[in-house]
Amino acid sequence: MTRPTTTVSIALVAVLALAAASTGCSAGKSGTSSSGASSSQTRRQPIVPADLKQLSPAEKQSAIASSFPMQVPVPAGAVSRGEAQGDSAWDYQLTVDATPYAVAAWYHITYAQSEWQLVNSTESNGSVSMDFEKGTAQSRITVAPAAGGKSRVTASVGVGTPVLQTQ
Repeated sequence: MTRPTTTVSIALVAVLALAAASTGCSAGKSGTSSSGASSSQTRRQPIVPADLKQLSPAEKQSAIASSFPMQVPVPAGAVSRGEAQGDSAWDYQLTVDATPYAVAAWYHITYAQSEWQLVNSTESNGSVSMDFEKGTAQSRITVAPAAGGKSRVTASVGVGTPVLQTQ
């Protein structure tokens, strides 16, 4: 008994796609944002550095704000600004020792693991901006190139407070 060609072809395509993804191959197509805007750069498939970790709850409380929600992921880095806007909104800025694409990938993966939904993502001039929602919580993240191959992250988080409005 022989297998249908269609089943074998689909399985082969799936195996090849998985192999390409695991080796970092990409299609090299022009990037577009989820809002449909086109970018002139080729979208990269970054590999998140294994040493790109998350700030601990104690680090979040001391570096950003004592009231910062512990369930919100923040990559480990040098926090240059962290402040609470009342008891339902927070802003922070930090420098991370990784490229903007790697840091953006970290946010995509880590926020998804924490059940945040990506609602918009745009890329322009090497910077990546992302908007996430989780229930009544919102988060806006912008990752931009910084000196020495590092990234500057600027973020706002609001619980029951809109942070995704044009600022």
